[in-house]
Amino acid sequence: MCCSLNTVRPSSLASEISFSGEVSALTECRSACVHRLVADLEAAVIPQLNAMTRMPWAGLDSVGDQSPYVTAIVSHLKTQVPPIRDTLFSVRLVYFICIKFADATISRFVASLYKCKPLNTFGAEQLLLDTQCLKSALLQLPLFGTKVSINEITYSDKILEMQ
Repeated sequence: MCCSLNTVRPSSLASEISFSGEVSALTECRSACVHRLVADLEAAVIPQLNAMTRMPWAGLDSVGDQSPYVTAIVSHLKTQVPPIRDTLFSVRLVYFICIKFADATISRFVASLYKCKPLNTFGAEQLLLDTQCLKSALLQLPLFGTKVSINEITYSDKILEMQ
């Protein structure tokens, strides 16, 4: 942005005209937007983590598929992340938003894990399964809604493997 503004400004007026205020304002605006997008994604996760703490973990008698709160979190992310990714112009910004969201979610998830007491062996195993499912979803977060898979072997990996 700064470079394109400098090309518009005549070199004879370079010492008299400065775009630093405008560049700073745009940077602050972008930062506020990123913060708002992350907060919006987090807002749907908080009730699900609260539901996790209210589950009867000591009463489980078997381990099943992922818990409903994990399913709700992942489905929310699968509907919200693709429009954000498709709207934003910078891939780096998308990854930055995903990293900020994952960081905040992991902190909240760990805090909620400590509140899941009492629990028996099956409850602990179910929480372990839920943790793995959430980890997998957070790792694939930037790719939700695309045909690219994080587990695909790239052509260069295949070539290196053959050598």
